[in-house]
This record gives sequence, structure tokens and C-alpha cells, in this order.
Amino acid sequence: MTMKQLCWLTRIERSGHLPITVCELLYGNEPIQALVTADTASRYPYESGLVEISYETNQQGLIIIDALVAVPAMISYELYYNAISRLNKGRLPLLTRFVGLLGFITDPCLHRFVSYWSTHPEQFNAFITMPASYQDHHAFPHGLLVHSLEVAELAYSNALRLHHPTKECQLALVAGLFHDLGKIYSQTEAGIHSYQTGAHECLNFALLAAPMEELAREDWDCHRMLSSMLAPYSKHRSEQYAIEGILRNADHNSCQSARSHMLFEDKPAHFRFIKHGNRMLRRLPT
Repeated sequence: MTMKQLCWLTRIERSGHLPITVCELLYGNEPIQALVTADTASRYPYESGLVEISYETNQQGLIIIDALVAVPAMISYELYYNAISRLNKGRLPLLTRFVGLLGFITDPCLHRFVSYWSTHPEQFNAFITMPASYQDHHAFPHGLLVHSLEVAELAYSNALRLHHPTKECQLALVAGLFHDLGKIYSQTEAGIHSYQTGAHECLNFALLAAPMEELAREDWDCHRMLSSMLAPYSKHRSEQYAIEGILRNADHNSCQSARSHMLFEDKPAHFRFIKHGNRMLRRLPT
């Protein structure tokens, strides 16, 4: 059976004479040797870095790689190792989604938000492990990462489909990833490891002070738009951005969907509705 895994390539042999060659990888900090066809090795464009492998294990226990897919070089090995050691196996696709989203951020003035994670590994560790709320939505380990990915993916894809300018689409993606960053403040800055409620939107700016200051100096309009998306929502604010509505809707949809899953998760498949407060929530039988 073919399986997929996210690894860190350290060496790949390229041979013009032998049909099979060897590549060396790290899974977390565990070294792996695998066999790969010379043709696949010769077509792979990089010597090292993050890679997704499709592989099988033969009867002798040897790893046979069917395909090598390069992953955008958006995170350091340290972050990769931290993610592998903190995400259980079922959650590893979250890392692939996260790195893939970072790869869409191509505007030079927004690259500081890509490199932010590599320069703040403690924040990254908290971001990928914490719940997104106490008991409301995505209230489970890694919930903050799941919610942030959902918001970023929804906001970015909807902005693209609605034909917003490229920079606005990428700003929506950045805002989606960082809109709840303030929730990690109690852990990374105060050393409190239990989830703390509070005005987390305000704490976004405390953690992002340096890249936001740099962005303000380079592109004030871009800074103003991103600040508006990261700030607490207020319908009475005199200035609104169309792209901000797309982000807020993405956040709302992610939260509502998670609440629905949570309410029905321990109910039999034939349950069509459930009362939640003063509302009746319905679904199709599963």
C-alpha cells in the first residue's frame, strides 16, 4: 500500500549508470534511507529541504519511494522537527496545509509574515498545539492551528474567486493565519499553559509589533488594511474594507461548522436535529 509522508531530504544520489539509487531523509530527527529510481532522482530539482514522499515498504523492510514532491521552502528544519514531534500522525497533514498556504504569500512586503515563524519558534510551538477556545469551537489540542488554516483557506479562496487584487487576497490569507495569534500570548509571554480567555485580538499586535512596524514603513495602505482585519470587529467603525468582510465571514463559517460538529459528535447517525440554546440546529442523517 502506498503511503505519504512529509520528510526533510538531506541527500539524494543521482546516477547515470544504475537504475536504482539512494536518498537520505529525516522524519523529525529520525534518519531514514530509502530507494528511489534514478529517473525520479534525476528529475527532482533540489538537493535538500522539505519533501513529500509517496512510498511503499517491501517484505525486507526497505522503503521504496514512488514519488518525490517538493514542498515550498517556507519553514526551517527546526520548525519542521518541532511540528513532527508535537503533531500526532493523524494531524501531520495540517503541516502540509500550513506550508502550502505560506507558499501562496509571494508579495515581497508580506514575506516578513512567512519568516516570522522561523524567528519565533516558541510562538510556532504554541500555535500548533493550543486549542482555539476553552469550550466554544475547536476546543481541542491543535484546534488553533485547524481553525487558523480553515479561516486562511476560506478567506484566500473566496477573495480569489471574487476577483480581488492579488495583494488583497494574500493579505486575507495572512490575516486568516494570524487573526487569533493573540491566544498564545498567555503561554509564550506569561508561561501560563492552560487556555486563557481575553481580548486576544488586541494581543495580536503585541506579538506582531516588529513585522507590523516594518510593514507600516514600507506600505502604509497595506498596513492599514491588515490592521483593520486583525483588530476586534466593530460594526460601528467608520472605515470598512470589502476584503475584511470576506475574512470575517470565513472566521464565522469555521466557528459555526466546528460548533455543529461538536454538538452532533456523540449523537447517533440518524439524529437530524438538536436544540442549542434557543435555536434548533439541523443536519441530514449520516
